[in-house]
Amino acid sequence: MKLLSNTNSKLKADGILGFGLPPVKTCPGADACLRFCYGCKGFYQRFKKSIAASQNRRLDATHQDDFVQVITAELQAKRKKLTAVRIHDTGDFYSQVYFDDWCEIARLNPDVLFYAYTKSLHLDFTNRPANLKLIGSVGGRWDTALAAMWIKGFIDSIAMIYEPSEKMSACHVNVSDSDAQAVYAVKNRYLIGIYKH
Repeated sequence: MKLLSNTNSKLKADGILGFGLPPVKTCPGADACLRFCYGCKGFYQRFKKSIAASQNRRLDATHQDDFVQVITAELQAKRKKLTAVRIHDTGDFYSQVYFDDWCEIARLNPDVLFYAYTKSLHLDFTNRPANLKLIGSVGGRWDTALAAMWIKGFIDSIAMIYEPSEKMSACHVNVSDSDAQAVYAVKNRYLIGIYKH
């Protein structure tokens, strides 16, 4: 089984590969976001059995000694079509060891941009490589740390979730319809806005 995919329609449209894990059980920082987690509704619910099976196979793969090598080999095979890799279109960094594995993958692939939305702000992000960008996402257990972590450079952006009826702040890059916009925002340390869907 290939671990990287672009089954998420936004990722596919933007030529970005994704790596998804089971939502909720791999999200130690989840809190208010559980009420509107898109990984628990819509497309993910329509195809729940097949998606859950794929997510669980990926989670199992993260516990294997060769996880870093397997992902790196996949990246080498897909290099021509690769724009970026979104770590976790569902799920999150569930442990320090797992986060450190992604840091190693990024170091082994310095010409690839990796990015992830995360609420796992309790982890140590200080040794991540420059091509691994982190977006702190509002709605988690450690939201009070977001601003300080962004200012200090431990994360590269903050994502704010908006109700569809709300007007998005002009200081946020709207990434609701395009992950290419998220890549642009995180490269430039701009704040991100996403409408609930």
